[in-house]
Amino acid sequence: GLDKSCQGFTRLKKFFHQANSKGVKVVGAYPNLCYWVDYENYPSFHETPKKIKSFFEEHAFGFVGKFKDSHFTNDYFFDTENHLNHEGVKIRTDNLIINLKSHYF
Repeated sequence: GLDKSCQGFTRLKKFFHQANSKGVKVVGAYPNLCYWVDYENYPSFHETPKKIKSFFEEHAFGFVGKFKDSHFTNDYFFDTENHLNHEGVKIRTDNLIINLKSHYF
């Protein structure tokens, strides 16, 4: 699960406040995920995205994208499941631009 009281979320809230005080609007999106079909069997796979979106909607300016937009197969990552390769970055960036344009421009 995802604990919204963890240190990471506390730091994000502070960042959102600082950004907002300077006129910067922070928009959230789901983090990249190296997707495996077996994840579908775990309740946290379905609950965590709701918590992420809820957190950003409550504390940031907004949120864009669908959880599925963040799913990538192993082919789109470097040697870890955290860092997209060049092709993955291009797809992710293109999707993010489309989502931002449809919500804010």
